[in-house]
Amino acid sequence: HDLCEQYAQEILDEERCFSLRDLAVKGDDLIALGYPKGPQIGEALNRLFESVFNGEVPNEKGQLLASLKNDKL
Repeated sequence: HDLCEQYAQEILDEERCFSLRDLAVKGDDLIALGYPKGPQIGEALNRLFESVFNGEVPNEKGQLLASLKNDKL
């Protein structure tokens, strides 16, 4: 039990991304990049979230937008 609490506290202290709401970018940011309103935005945000959650891309707005611009995601 103590180990779980310690792990949970470490995650909170690191301010990890646990949901789309935690992403440093929002749908409006993608629209500004030229994404059309609609399901493409949700798909791109989900790909970004997965990449951040897996530690592939930091949850920083500039890096996330650059990864989309460069078609890395």
